[in-house]
Amino acid sequence: MPKVIHQTNTKQILKEARIFLPLLITVFLTITSAYVLSSHTSTALDQNSVSASVKVSESCAMTISGADSHSVELVGGMVEQNIGESTISVACNDINGYSIYAVGYGNGTEGNTNLTGTTTGEIIPTGTDIPEASGNPVSQSQWAMRLSAVSSEFVPTIVSDSEGSFASNHKIPSTNTKVATFTNNISLTGFSKISTTYAVGVIPYQAADTYTGQVKYTLVHPNFADSNQKVYMQDLTPTMIADLLPNVGNTFVAYDKRDNQSYKIAKLADGKYWMVENLNLAGGTTITPDDSNVTESYTLPTSATKNTDNNDLTDSTQFSDNSVAYVFNSGNETNCGASSQNTPCGSYYSYLAATAGTGASVTADGYNASGSICPKGWRLPTATTEGVPRDSGGYTGGDFYQMILAETGQSSLANSYYELTANFYNNAGPGTTPGFLLAGYYYTSTFRDGGSSGYYWSSTSISGTSAYRLDFNSSFVDSANGNNRRDGFSVRCLANS
Repeated sequence: MPKVIHQTNTKQILKEARIFLPLLITVFLTITSAYVLSSHTSTALDQNSVSASVKVSESCAMTISGADSHSVELVGGMVEQNIGESTISVACNDINGYSIYAVGYGNGTEGNTNLTGTTTGEIIPTGTDIPEASGNPVSQSQWAMRLSAVSSEFVPTIVSDSEGSFASNHKIPSTNTKVATFTNNISLTGFSKISTTYAVGVIPYQAADTYTGQVKYTLVHPNFADSNQKVYMQDLTPTMIADLLPNVGNTFVAYDKRDNQSYKIAKLADGKYWMVENLNLAGGTTITPDDSNVTESYTLPTSATKNTDNNDLTDSTQFSDNSVAYVFNSGNETNCGASSQNTPCGSYYSYLAATAGTGASVTADGYNASGSICPKGWRLPTATTEGVPRDSGGYTGGDFYQMILAETGQSSLANSYYELTANFYNNAGPGTTPGFLLAGYYYTSTFRDGGSSGYYWSSTSISGTSAYRLDFNSSFVDSANGNNRRDGFSVRCLANS
């Protein structure tokens, strides 16, 4: 019975559809159109999105596990090949890899490679050719180190003089020496491990005592700037810097031991390694041969003070006498006289201050001061070849001239050491990797040319009252411009080669 009813109703509906179908279609389309429009409007009003991002910094960390202190008790004439073993582990995600350096650090003094008696003060020096067989007598008391890579997915390369048998040369290095390196060609360096082993041999009549010494290891990699494991400018040897900055334009942040300030350093187009920020060493600082480019200690004069309403100094005698050293610390103002230069300006120094007083004894044209306020291992740029005045062609051998040519891609400047061009400003001025700033200068307490010109001291003298400087703005550059020694200019340092 239900089936009959259903069939009948179906026939009836189909018959009536011939009348109502056009209307049904129209109504259906209208409703559909309204529905789509309503749906679209609702989506636009209610739609939200969520995104996520993460920044992974390039960094490396080194730890020593197992044991970082080893000891052994021997009688005279004995050799102990393995007085202890520890493992240096490196976790690193810098695709450029890393290097490990070692240096003797006895008594907390860098370069001290001895084991020193705690009572007698006698020493066991760094050793070589420790016999393979334990118990054999040795010609002198000695100690040595040996490194070897631990099998892992990421195997570092051990420098040849640091691996192999103890019969090889295994001196504890007296200067920072590369002992291991990892050059990466994948996206992550992962974990690397290095086993370190030490050996000691004592002659039969070695004085009885407890002897102690230390080796310091330093991890470096191109983007290393971890505040917990700082790398200091004074510790960077030429080899280390070359590892850190293999290519022109590479940069690295290093710290100054004297005040813990950081500076970016870079390999410039001339192949030399420069600070690419202005020095900001404070007035009143005492520098020594251990931390600075001097042979005897020197105290910078107290920094001048500035008027609060302008850039001029409060004392009109500042930067007014060629035979007096002056310093003005800008407090790392970030405009250098131009609002567009959001970069620390550094400080301003007279020639005698920049040369740490050594410029006083250099008065002949073309000769360089023997010292500077640059960190140890760094120096002021030169303006001429040593002993050759600018006008005798000496400018061609100056650091400034060679750097300018390299940065601008020129073979020479149009007018010897001077050229009317914007090339240097465009290639090495504000905003570039060299980043020479239009920091202006001080003359008899007055601030001048801030935001329009940059002035940088060289170490090169002209006379007892003048010296050479780098001078540039947006329309010219001069690699060896003479100026009064009393004027306050910026300082950039470059690494000893």
